Amino acid sequence: MTRHSQVLYQRQVAAKVWNLINQEVNRHARCTHPIVKLMLLLHDSNFNMLFGRQVYFKHKSLGAGVYDVWMEYVEKGGP
Repeated sequence: MTRHSQVLYQRQVAAKVWNLINQEVNRHARCTHPIVKLMLLLHDSNFNMLFGRQVYFKHKSLGAGVYDVWMEYVEKGGP
Protein backbone atom coordinates (compact mmCIF):
# COMPACT_ATOMS: atom_id res chain seq x y z
CA MET A 1 0.00 0.00 0.00
CA THR A 2 1.46 3.34 -1.00
CA ARG A 3 1.58 6.26 1.42
CA HIS A 4 -1.03 8.16 -0.60
CA SER A 5 -3.53 5.29 -0.56
CA GLN A 6 -2.89 4.77 3.16
CA VAL A 7 -3.67 8.43 3.92
CA LEU A 8 -6.85 8.28 1.80
CA TYR A 9 -7.97 5.13 3.62
CA GLN A 10 -7.32 6.70 7.04
CA ARG A 11 -9.33 9.80 6.03
CA GLN A 12 -12.24 7.59 4.97
CA VAL A 13 -12.14 5.69 8.26
CA ALA A 14 -11.93 8.96 10.23
CA ALA A 15 -14.98 10.31 8.37
CA LYS A 16 -16.95 7.09 9.02
CA VAL A 17 -16.12 7.09 12.74
CA TRP A 18 -16.92 10.81 13.04
CA ASN A 19 -20.29 10.30 11.35
CA LEU A 20 -21.00 7.25 13.53
CA ILE A 21 -20.43 9.03 16.83
CA ASN A 22 -22.36 12.11 15.64
CA GLN A 23 -25.57 10.12 15.17
CA GLU A 24 -26.38 9.80 18.86
CA VAL A 25 -24.93 10.90 22.18
CA ASN A 26 -22.72 8.45 24.09
CA ARG A 27 -22.36 6.13 21.10
CA HIS A 28 -18.86 4.74 21.50
CA ALA A 29 -16.45 3.63 18.80
CA ARG A 30 -12.89 2.36 18.94
CA CYS A 31 -10.16 3.53 16.61
CA THR A 32 -6.41 3.98 16.44
CA HIS A 33 -4.32 7.00 17.34
CA PRO A 34 -3.81 8.21 13.72
CA ILE A 35 -7.59 8.15 13.17
CA VAL A 36 -8.20 10.22 16.33
CA LYS A 37 -5.57 12.72 15.20
CA LEU A 38 -7.23 13.01 11.79
CA MET A 39 -10.67 13.54 13.34
CA LEU A 40 -9.28 16.34 15.51
CA LEU A 41 -7.54 17.94 12.52
CA LEU A 42 -10.45 17.66 10.08
CA HIS A 43 -13.38 18.58 12.33
CA ASP A 44 -14.20 21.35 14.77
CA SER A 45 -14.45 19.21 17.88
CA ASN A 46 -15.08 22.17 20.24
CA PHE A 47 -18.49 23.12 18.90
CA ASN A 48 -20.89 20.51 17.52
CA MET A 49 -24.67 20.51 17.65
CA LEU A 50 -26.67 17.30 18.01
CA PHE A 51 -30.45 17.33 18.43
CA GLY A 52 -30.35 21.07 19.19
CA ARG A 53 -27.84 20.77 22.03
CA GLN A 54 -24.12 21.34 22.05
CA VAL A 55 -21.92 18.25 22.32
CA TYR A 56 -18.19 17.84 22.60
CA PHE A 57 -15.77 15.15 21.48
CA LYS A 58 -14.40 12.84 24.16
CA HIS A 59 -11.70 10.21 23.83
CA LYS A 60 -10.00 7.81 26.19
CA SER A 61 -6.86 5.80 25.58
CA LEU A 62 -7.29 2.06 26.03
CA GLY A 63 -3.58 1.42 25.54
CA ALA A 64 -1.50 0.16 22.60
CA GLY A 65 -2.63 3.09 20.41
CA VAL A 66 -6.35 2.26 20.64
CA TYR A 67 -8.87 4.91 21.70
CA ASP A 68 -12.51 4.86 22.72
CA VAL A 69 -14.26 7.94 21.21
CA TRP A 70 -17.73 9.41 21.76
CA MET A 71 -19.75 12.63 22.04
CA GLU A 72 -21.20 14.01 25.30
CA TYR A 73 -23.59 16.88 25.94
CA VAL A 74 -22.02 20.07 27.24
CA GLU A 75 -23.37 20.89 30.67
CA LYS A 76 -24.59 24.41 31.38
CA GLY A 77 -21.36 25.20 33.24
CA GLY A 78 -19.16 24.18 30.29
CA PRO A 79 -17.15 21.06 29.34
